[in-house]
Amino acid sequence: TAERVRLGLEDLMRGRAALAEELEVATRDRRRDHERVLREIVEVADGIERLRWSAQPETSEMLGSILQQIQEVLAGQGVSTYRPGVGDVVDGRTCEVMATTSGAGLRAGAVTRVLRAGYEMGDRIIRRAGVEVVKE
Repeated sequence: TAERVRLGLEDLMRGRAALAEELEVATRDRRRDHERVLREIVEVADGIERLRWSAQPETSEMLGSILQQIQEVLAGQGVSTYRPGVGDVVDGRTCEVMATTSGAGLRAGAVTRVLRAGYEMGDRIIRRAGVEVVKE
């Protein structure tokens, strides 16, 4: 009868809504886990970069090759690096102040140097750039 059909349709609609919500939660969890792994890869790349600058020339070259491979893997995942420019006003969303300096001929809050690159994936920040800024 019509009442049973209506009740059956309501059950189907509730089930559909519940499945849609489960899918949304699973998608959000997967994205969060993916970004966590990407952040860990970025930290490995930073460690290799630091080792590279203190290594002997031939070791530095090998580390550079490994770093290039890591950058290619990140790029394949849609991750790109960014570095704010000297003189840019620090943006707390994309930059982490890691050091301050005085003077430098720039206004307070301006970036004087980039200490580590930032990484982004589309409009999502994977890791903020580490910067030195002019203190107030």
